[in-house]
Amino acid sequence: MPQQFAMHKSFERLGERLLTAGIAPRHVRRYLAELDEHLDDLKAEERRAGHDRADAEARAMSRLGAPEDLARAMTGRPEFRSWTARAPWAALVVAPPVVLALILALTAVAIVVIVQTHRPTPDLAPDLPGWFASLTATIIRIERLALPVLLGWGVVAIAIRQRIRLVWPALGLAVIAMLGATTELFIFLPRAPGQHGEVSVGMHLDGLVAAHIVVNLILASAPYLIWRRWRSTLSRTA
Repeated sequence: MPQQFAMHKSFERLGERLLTAGIAPRHVRRYLAELDEHLDDLKAEERRAGHDRADAEARAMSRLGAPEDLARAMTGRPEFRSWTARAPWAALVVAPPVVLALILALTAVAIVVIVQTHRPTPDLAPDLPGWFASLTATIIRIERLALPVLLGWGVVAIAIRQRIRLVWPALGLAVIAMLGATTELFIFLPRAPGQHGEVSVGMHLDGLVAAHIVVNLILASAPYLIWRRWRSTLSRTA
């Protein structure tokens, strides 16, 4: 259970149930906070009535309502469902490739703008800083090695936060792993008068693509697998 839902122990399972039902985390946080405050008020009333601590808590929980009723108060309200729960295919499978494309496009535009601003005239080679070639090489490495993993972690974070069914994060991670291994940013910097540079995005297939896909998939899915194992361990010890 994430820290933001770690209130009264009786509410931990309720929070998990609401998240699994697709209720947006912000609504779950607010609802559990309200229940926790209301429970404290009820316990205080029972204590003032002369009941000991354990009896007061039991009576307060009984007055608060059965877990099924407390859950139904939220699950019966469609407006509390998150858009991710309503369309997990869009959030976890379609959105990551769109984000990848936007990042590559913005990177390409930024490089072109920098090159053009360092060109004295259209016919002269740009007077680029000495570190710019190293920067572009680093950008290419990040795009090839780190960006797919980071996007995969984003998918994992959403899936964990909203308890999305395994099929959707699995599909999203597979798509990101494949695109990350086959998509490449090409940067050719102009170095002579009249020479034009080139920034493009292309797809490539070589003997290392399969291995790259597997590496991307392992690295991106590792946090999700660790979380699921941790959850399984908690359920066995509960």
